[in-house]
Amino acid sequence: MYPSAALYTACRCSKVKIDKTKIVGIAGVKRSTFDKLSSAMEVHTKKLQESKKVMKGKRQHNWIEDLEKSFEGEETDKPTEESRSPRKKSKDDDYEEWKRKILESANAATS
Repeated sequence: MYPSAALYTACRCSKVKIDKTKIVGIAGVKRSTFDKLSSAMEVHTKKLQESKKVMKGKRQHNWIEDLEKSFEGEETDKPTEESRSPRKKSKDDDYEEWKRKILESANAATS
């Protein structure tokens, strides 16, 4: 019932002619039930179309503009290599310390 109503509503919104009696027959419901469902779906479709029109009005940033900004030095959102290095070094130090402890304990166990 729902897929056939959705198909009918989509065809109607796209202005494609479709035989309603065949669709109702495939759905296996009464015509009044099908009409109520398709009208409800049409309302939701109109709401979606309106929201998409609003979204199209906004200008989307493209990757070329972002690239130009990064070359100009205007983009400060992304962390630089210097700001990431202390944290990275501490992780490396922690790893080295962990690795040393594990190797020492393995050495002690085998001796």
